This record gives sequence, structure tokens and C-alpha cells, in this order.
Amino acid sequence: MIVVSAQLTDWGQTSALQAIDLMEYFIEHFPVNTRRIYANGYSAGGETMSRAVSMRPDLYAAYLHGAS
Repeated sequence: MIVVSAQLTDWGQTSALQAIDLMEYFIEHFPVNTRRIYANGYSAGGETMSRAVSMRPDLYAAYLHGAS
């Protein structure tokens, strides 16, 4: 299992795109089962991951939205 916890740049599209880029980096450089990529978010992270998942729903198997 690989757990990635990123720091936000903003509450908008920039951080969402960075989250997607980070996931794609791990997929390219580590043996990741792409059918088992999960995300969660709370507060600003919830807002960011909601955006990221809506931009790339094909990238995530499931998303747990804690709050935003």
C-alpha cells in the first residue's frame, strides 16, 4: 500500500490538477494497481479532491468525501 498526502497550493483547480499529476506520477513510477486507487478529503482537501475526482473519475476507484 502506498499512502500519499499532499499539501494544497490553493482551494481550486491548481491543487486539483496537482493531485491528478501526483497520482499519474505514482502510476508511472511504482507498481500501482490502477483499479485500487482510492482518495479521500476533508475540509480544503475535500474541496480539492472533489474537483480532482470530477475532472478524472476514471483515475479513482472510490472517493470518501469527509467535509468541505
